[in-house]
Amino acid sequence: MKLKTAIAAIAAAFSVSCIDFDLSQQAYCESLTCQKRVEICADGPQITKMEPDRSATSVALDTRVTVTFSEQVTCTATGVTLVQYTGGEPPVAGTATCTGNTAVFTPSAPLLSGRVYKVYVNDCEITNAAGLGSLDASWTFTTR
Repeated sequence: MKLKTAIAAIAAAFSVSCIDFDLSQQAYCESLTCQKRVEICADGPQITKMEPDRSATSVALDTRVTVTFSEQVTCTATGVTLVQYTGGEPPVAGTATCTGNTAVFTPSAPLLSGRVYKVYVNDCEITNAAGLGSLDASWTFTTR
């Protein structure tokens, strides 16, 4: 019972990163579902670079979305998704793959000219060797 009380106190007091955690914080982080853990315990892979970059303009129509992480990752086919950012559009057809510390979304067809697209990096769909997910991230870019 004391452990449950300690975990509850940690949950209330430590809604910040679990990167520098002690054993009780580690127990709390490990008890969370993947999505909640990613939100509270930022100890998974961190994005270090994205291409196209946030708010990029004149992006080529044959571009692939590349997300580089701080460590080696694996991903599902929906780890990175792309949507035309005009509202109500279905996701762009394509596939996400991971190699080393990079996730790449390759569209099945060229993107449309003069459109704003939004990239979504999906938490719990991109993980490190320990099974820790990346933080949710999203950004937009505009094609030429």
